Amino acid sequence: MRNLQKKLMFFLFICIILQITYTTPVYSLCKLYKNNSINNFESIVSNNQLISKHAIQIILIMAIICVILIFYIIYDKLNFKIKLQRIAYTDNLTGANTIDKFVIDANKILCKNTQVKYALLYIDIDKFKYINDLFGYEVGNEILCNLTKIIKSNIFEEEMFARISADNFIIIMKYIEEEDITKRLKTIFEELDLFNNNQEEKYKLVLSCGIYFILPEDRDINSIIDRANIPHKMAKGGHKSSYAFYDNKIHDQEIKEKEMENTMFSSLENKEFIIYLQPKIELNTGEIQGSEALVRWKRPDKGLIPPNEFIPFFERNGFVINLDLYVLEEVCIYLRKMD
Repeated sequence: MRNLQKKLMFFLFICIILQITYTTPVYSLCKLYKNNSINNFESIVSNNQLISKHAIQIILIMAIICVILIFYIIYDKLNFKIKLQRIAYTDNLTGANTIDKFVIDANKILCKNTQVKYALLYIDIDKFKYINDLFGYEVGNEILCNLTKIIKSNIFEEEMFARISADNFIIIMKYIEEEDITKRLKTIFEELDLFNNNQEEKYKLVLSCGIYFILPEDRDINSIIDRANIPHKMAKGGHKSSYAFYDNKIHDQEIKEKEMENTMFSSLENKEFIIYLQPKIELNTGEIQGSEALVRWKRPDKGLIPPNEFIPFFERNGFVINLDLYVLEEVCIYLRKMD
């Protein structure tokens, strides 16, 4: 398409050049000179008779050329911008929106429809990687395209969805009652089951979905997506498609974990993690054969925090490595003092 545009512009440019050539004083003078209609070529040129006659015509033609070129440059840039937006905002495989397009449109919809209740759904296919490994990427791509069609067929006006990565999709749905969302979600599950049954290759697709009911004060789309992702992870692992909700309990846990994340490094530097050595006793002799190092977190503002409240979180965010090294160092220091 771009090459065709260039050829058309080149053809138009040649036509204009020919038009200038055969309607300007140069052509007229040459014609008169060849026909011996004038005896003094230089005198006619110096008197500017023909140039004056055609001056307006030349100016108009040059102005037309400039206008055409300006319009072509503007059109070409706009066309290029549209192509870039299509690449940035449309998923190449499924044709769904990308996360960038979703964030832009979601902000517009939530700001426009302040009286409408919306929920964000975070969906993925359980163990999708194994489907790719067992049946190949072609089958995996077909599944993603069909899941996209199923989701798209269940999207209403002023709703949207996007493929954000691999087999991860997000959807914004309107609702009146909370059960409206679960009914529509079950329809998606049923249509996916129907797709499963119609395939030659027998594999079971299980969807996991996290649901977050968007509050009027919510403004950051990325935070909304993160909140839907929390129950989405909780819904994983079952033998059939399932969903979970973001509730007050999850919200309180999220705040607690955020507080721990903000203070864990400073607490480590301030030695707020206390080491306890639990002895291992030989039952026959009653002698101490060794000990197990235990750790407790004693915060000045919270008091003693039991390990079941912070160890699982540290295992998820990787801080447990820092804590393990700290415990090892403290135990080594203690053993050296004992010697």
